[in-house]
Formats: sequence, structure tokens, C-alpha cells
Amino acid sequence: MTAGIFVVWWPTAWVAQRMTERHGGRAGQGVVQFSWSEALQGCPPWMRNTAYGLFIYTFINFFVSFGMGLTGAGTGDALGRMRMFSGLWLLFYGLAFAMMYSTLRTPSLIGQRSCSAGHAVRRGDNFCGQCGQPMPPQ
Repeated sequence: MTAGIFVVWWPTAWVAQRMTERHGGRAGQGVVQFSWSEALQGCPPWMRNTAYGLFIYTFINFFVSFGMGLTGAGTGDALGRMRMFSGLWLLFYGLAFAMMYSTLRTPSLIGQRSCSAGHAVRRGDNFCGQCGQPMPPQ
């Protein structure tokens, strides 16, 4: 299960990098701001809420399991370790699925925004930074 996370997250990290490039993340063009709400905007509401719920579940599960191990309740217990990591597995696999699903339904998330002259334009800019042409609304 753990090794599979790396297989799943390499393409997911590539998609995340493409999203930040679309939002002006190239070197020298300002601060990169990655937003899960924007990355998951192509998901149905139930999937987006489930992804946020996985964040909460993983946080609680990890610290409860870690606390049980420190108090001696789960010391040396393989099932206790399995429980602790199962939340992390759920989070990584669930977010990778949701992010890829969102990209599949909304391909513009990874597309480069450009002006009519072909210059790359950051998200939220109303004018091209190189030629000054106005940008159409998003």
C-alpha cells in the first residue's frame, strides 16, 4: 500500500505542477499559491466534501493512534501501526483520485492561459504583463 502511493502521486504531482504554472508559478513571476478548492473544482460537491473530511479523519486518526502507542495501549501491535497508516493511505489515494478526476472533468485546470499574442498570463490578471493587451474574463 505504501509503495503504491509513490506510483499514484508522481502523476498527481505533475498535474499539481501544471496547475501552479497556470496560476503564475514559473520562476520569477511571483508567489505560487496552490489551492485545494481550485484543484478540486471539477469534482462534484460530495467528492470535494469527502476530500476535506479525509483531511480531518487522517489528522484525528494519526494522533489518536500515535497517542495509543505512547501510552502502551498499542505498543508493538501490528494492527495499531496498520490503523495509524491506514488514514494516511486513505488521504493520499483519495486526494490523488479526486484531483485526477477534477482534471479529467475540467481540463482547463492544467492549461496555460495566454493573451492573443501568445504570452503566458497569470490567473487573475486583467492585462498581459508583456504586451498590455486586455484579457477576456475567465
